[in-house]
Amino acid sequence: MCEKYPINQIGFLTLTFADDVQCHKEACKRYNSLRTNVLKFRYLDFVRVSERQPVSGRWHFHLVVVCKQDIRRGIDFAAIAKRDYKSASPALRSEWAFWRNTAKRYGFGRSELLPVKKTGEALASYVAKYISKGFSTRRDDDKGARLVSYSKGSRVCGSRFSFVGGKVKEWRLRCRLFLDHLYFRYYNQAILEGIPPPDPFTYDDMPSLFGKRWAWRLREQILSPMFFNPFY
Repeated sequence: MCEKYPINQIGFLTLTFADDVQCHKEACKRYNSLRTNVLKFRYLDFVRVSERQPVSGRWHFHLVVVCKQDIRRGIDFAAIAKRDYKSASPALRSEWAFWRNTAKRYGFGRSELLPVKKTGEALASYVAKYISKGFSTRRDDDKGARLVSYSKGSRVCGSRFSFVGGKVKEWRLRCRLFLDHLYFRYYNQAILEGIPPPDPFTYDDMPSLFGKRWAWRLREQILSPMFFNPFY
């Protein structure tokens, strides 16, 4: 998300229920109403993480939202931490005013929205912390609860996977065939130029050869029929 949108438009929104909501299904029911009527119109993209408070057991939500305006410009985070809000931009103040009026209509009491303080990587680590805390406070009646949800188009990967079969096995096979094809070209070029050929490429070499987002950029080539051989 932080690669797709300017960091100045991304905010971290916390929504806490006004009443004691212990059931995750009830919490998600209210959230889905908010999502349908508010979030999908107000924000370009968003990701929601559920967290059960350790002591009270009450559910609340943390959201990463993409605003339509720059909400970070001029902000003094040290002053904000001391409850001095003078540095907040008009765009950020507009968000605060909106949530003061909107949150209570959907059963939420406290709301807080702040810009990203550091980087996208730091934000991802921060959100992941809440997911981990969700597992640590998990109860028997939370079985099957989805702790994360996404706006349409913001999800780029899934958490259910297997390295030994199914689509993942086919994907890794296609990657191997793709690398073999690429290595054959490099090998022949090295022989023609009279230089030692490189070592054969492996799956682990993909990030160093093509960058961190290699799977996204090369997916159409890797999934091409020319790189699939069921008898390989």
